[in-house]
Amino acid sequence: MYNQDDLQPVNRNYIIVGIIFLIIFSTGVFGILFKSNNQNQKNITTTQPSTNSKENNGKDLSKYDEDSDGDKIPNFLEENLGTNTYSSETIDCEKANTSCQESPLKSTHNINIILDASTSMNILGKKNEKINEIREGVKKALNSDLANPYYKTAVYSFGNRGSINNIPDSESCISVLRHKSLATPLSDPKIDNPEFLNSFIPNGKSPVSFSLDQISKTLNKNEKNLIIVIVDSLDDCNGDIKRVVTEIRKNNLAGKINLATYFANEDANIYLKEVIESNEGYFSQNPDIEEFIKFSAKNFIQESWCKNESINKIKNCLDKKYKSANSYLNDQKNNRNISEEERVKITNTQSIMSYFLQTNIRRYQSSLEEEFNNYFK
Repeated sequence: MYNQDDLQPVNRNYIIVGIIFLIIFSTGVFGILFKSNNQNQKNITTTQPSTNSKENNGKDLSKYDEDSDGDKIPNFLEENLGTNTYSSETIDCEKANTSCQESPLKSTHNINIILDASTSMNILGKKNEKINEIREGVKKALNSDLANPYYKTAVYSFGNRGSINNIPDSESCISVLRHKSLATPLSDPKIDNPEFLNSFIPNGKSPVSFSLDQISKTLNKNEKNLIIVIVDSLDDCNGDIKRVVTEIRKNNLAGKINLATYFANEDANIYLKEVIESNEGYFSQNPDIEEFIKFSAKNFIQESWCKNESINKIKNCLDKKYKSANSYLNDQKNNRNISEEERVKITNTQSIMSYFLQTNIRRYQSSLEEEFNNYFK
């Protein structure tokens, strides 16, 4: 018969072995869990923010490359802006602004030339007196390009009454002499002779503002009028040139006012350049007079051409659409929750869009100039 006390040592041995095994097993499992947790923490902190894992898994960034219509504006952006995802912005703007097919030479363009005839024009210019060099330049322009039937020309001078006698300032400051009217053809005997423009001597003041104002009042605002002014100084009759030029443009009496200074001082150059360019005209300093007049007249035809107006509308349409797209992307870049990788992607997308826009604008302009120049061949 077994005694209960005989079993106790054996039981105690099993218990001790079990406890040792449990300690070893628990230690191993804890070590594995600790190592796995450290590894996960390391991966998160060294690669990306734990809260932005969805934004950087590659799927979101790919949307910037999805462009069904080839206009470089991503599909998702066009959807947000309410534009057509499957029609290029260039096509849409072209359809909305159909170009005209009319010849730029079909219309008549009035070229009004105003010459400074104040006393200072007797001073030496490049080789001869300034007034003589300007006279010759005007004559050459009238006998070449401006002789074409799509031009009408008028020539004026200010500062004297065509007299070599001294005249009072009060009279000189309200003096405008017309040498040729728009209605007078170049074939008129009075114009087609060596004495044209030689019948007056520079004498008196420089009523630039008064002359511009008076001449502009003779123009029909329903016609295409260009004014070309050639001076060697500022207005010395207390006239406000900027006010007069601005009013002429505002009242549509002239489509453009161009001005050239001829050996004027620096103050005159700075002031007159600002006056003319702020009113969308062309300013030139000491140019070849014939070339300046010819350039002004030809450029005026191009800018007055209905096709040029259509192209400008297309360019403005595109510019507006791409500005909206850029504005949206700028808002996205300013979002603090996006990753640096996405910011870089947005910047690259904007660069591609800008290059596409500028390339198309240059294409429109180049095509326009080529077509325009073909009319003169």
